[in-house]
Amino acid sequence: MDSARRRKCVNNRQRKIEVVKQDLAYKQGALDKKLLSRVNFKAFILKYKFVFVGLLVFGIVAGVVLVVLNKKSDNIFYTEEIKKTIEESESDADMVNEQIIDDSLKKKRESFHIFIDTKDFHIDNDIIEGGSDKDLNNGIIHQSGSAFPSKYGGNVVITGHRWYPGDGEFSKIFLDLDKLKKGDEVILTYGDKKYKYIVESSVIVPENENDLLGSTRESYLTLYTCHPKYTSDKRLVYRAKLTSIEDKS
Repeated sequence: MDSARRRKCVNNRQRKIEVVKQDLAYKQGALDKKLLSRVNFKAFILKYKFVFVGLLVFGIVAGVVLVVLNKKSDNIFYTEEIKKTIEESESDADMVNEQIIDDSLKKKRESFHIFIDTKDFHIDNDIIEGGSDKDLNNGIIHQSGSAFPSKYGGNVVITGHRWYPGDGEFSKIFLDLDKLKKGDEVILTYGDKKYKYIVESSVIVPENENDLLGSTRESYLTLYTCHPKYTSDKRLVYRAKLTSIEDKS
């Protein structure tokens, strides 16, 4: 009986030992697999590390290039938009300036007037802008480039035909300009103001003499025409000084 128990105990111990061995073998196998996996992964990384580094560098470079290209594209877009906006603004400004100039010239043509009423000489006419012989055939001329009536100075130059062949309305408009005398009054209406000038002097100058037509510090009016009558050899020039400005009634 004792012998049977001992064998049974021995057998039980052997079975337990076998179970423990199997468990240890399983755990050892799992550990070996894990270690092998780590070793294989490290070997894989070491084997292809240059590939990974290359891919990483390529990704960084590609990202930088995309950012630069995107910014460049944005800059080109915004540059074109700004250029287009500037061109449109300049075009609009040019149109506005042209309209202002046109309106200004129209206003000058419509509102510029000369009035002289003395015993021997009478003028009551609009003034137009110009300077050529063709312009003179169409009216009394404000010499382009000369001043307009103003209290701030400048020389307003007005001219007209004294005699010109034909029956034109303005072919003899200044025929009797030589009858003006010192102290006579000349009134220019410009815009909504009346500018009164008093004749100070007259002079006869050569045809190509232009000194009296230049700008002046004070406000003056210069009237001139051909001289003597029926010729264009010389010029008869009157100089009048601004004395007062009134509202147009």
